[in-house]
Amino acid sequence: MKVLFLKKHYHPFGGAELYLQNLAQHLAKEGEEVYLLTSRWEGDPGFKVHSIKIFSFFYSDLAFALKAKNKAKEFRDCVIFSFDRTIFQHIYRASDGCHLRWLENRKKFLEPFYRSLILDYNPKHLVLKWLERKCLENSKIIVTNSRMVREDFGKFYGTEIYEKCRVIYNGVDLKKFRPVTEEKKLLLRKELSIPEEEPVLLFLGSGYFRKGLVSVLRALSLLREGLLIVVGKEKKLRYFKRFAERLGITGRVRFLGAQKEVVKLYQAADVFVLPTIYDPFSNACLEALACGLPVITTSANGAAEIIEDGKNGFVLDLPVDMEELAYKIEQVLKDLPKMRTLALTTAPKFSIEKAIQSLKDTIKQCAF
Repeated sequence: MKVLFLKKHYHPFGGAELYLQNLAQHLAKEGEEVYLLTSRWEGDPGFKVHSIKIFSFFYSDLAFALKAKNKAKEFRDCVIFSFDRTIFQHIYRASDGCHLRWLENRKKFLEPFYRSLILDYNPKHLVLKWLERKCLENSKIIVTNSRMVREDFGKFYGTEIYEKCRVIYNGVDLKKFRPVTEEKKLLLRKELSIPEEEPVLLFLGSGYFRKGLVSVLRALSLLREGLLIVVGKEKKLRYFKRFAERLGITGRVRFLGAQKEVVKLYQAADVFVLPTIYDPFSNACLEALACGLPVITTSANGAAEIIEDGKNGFVLDLPVDMEELAYKIEQVLKDLPKMRTLALTTAPKFSIEKAIQSLKDTIKQCAF
C-alpha cells in the first residue's frame, strides 16, 4: 500500500503535524510506502518529502490546494490523505474543524459588533469557506475528531457530507503523558520555582483570545489563591500581561510562551483550564487527563465529549460566566484527589495506538 499525505507546512508546535508524523512513521515501520507533499517541513520526518513552492502570502491555502492537486495526480497508485483543506484527496482529516462554525462562534463571542459585520467578506475567509466546501465534497471519507465537528458539517453542508464523516478521537501517548508521585511533583515544583502548597492552574494553547485566556484571568482575580501558568504562542502577549496587571494578579500569572516540552508542566499542575471559544478537539485536554489533571473547558470544544461533568472535570456553556468558572475551579481543588483518579481512568480509552489503528484501518479501506 502506498500513501501520500498532504500538509501545507510543519512547525514543531503543531498537533496535527505531529499526529501526521506519528501515523506516517507507523505505516513506514509496517513496510508501507509513505510520501509527504508539503511546502515546508522542518527536520527529518523519516519518510520521503516532496516540496511545493508557494509564494502567495494572503492566499497560501488556495495556492497550496491548487498546486497539491496538480502534483498529487502524479501519485496515481497512492491513497491520498490530507491534513489540510485541499481539493484532491481520498481522505480528509478535519483537524481544523468546521470553519463556518468557528466564524459563527467568533462573531457571537469574540468580535465586537462592527467587526463581525465585515468578517464574512474578509477575502481570507471567503477563500477558506470555498476550500472547505470543495474539500468536503471531493473527499471519499472525512475523518472528524469529535461528534461536534461531524454535527457541524451536517448542519452547514447537509446530509451527504454528514454521512461521509467518521469520528476518530485524538489519541495520547500514555508513555509520555503520565502522572508522577507526590514526591516527584514537589521536585518539579521546586525546579519551576512554584510554592509547594500553591494550587496551580495550567492554560495551554496558542491564540489566547480564541482559547479563552481572558476568562481565565478574570476568574483567577475572583479566587483568593492560585497560580496560573500560561503556555502557547500569542502575537499580542503584551495585551494579556497588561490585562493581568489591571486585574491585580500579575504576581499570580506566569507567561511561558511556546514550549516544546510540556509534560513537566502538566505533572506540576493541579487543574487544566481551557474555556475555548472553539476547538475541534483540544489534544491538550487529553494530555492533561493522562497526567491526572481534571479539565475545565466549554461545550465548544470537541474534547468536552470525554469530560463527565463533576467527575473528571467540568463543561461550561458559552459565553463563559466568570463567577461560574471561578466556582468550578474551587470545586475541582476541593475534590482534587477523587477527580484526579477519574481523570486517570479516562485517558487509557484514548491511547495514541488506538487512534492510529483506526486511521490505518480507514486508509486501508481506500487502498487500491
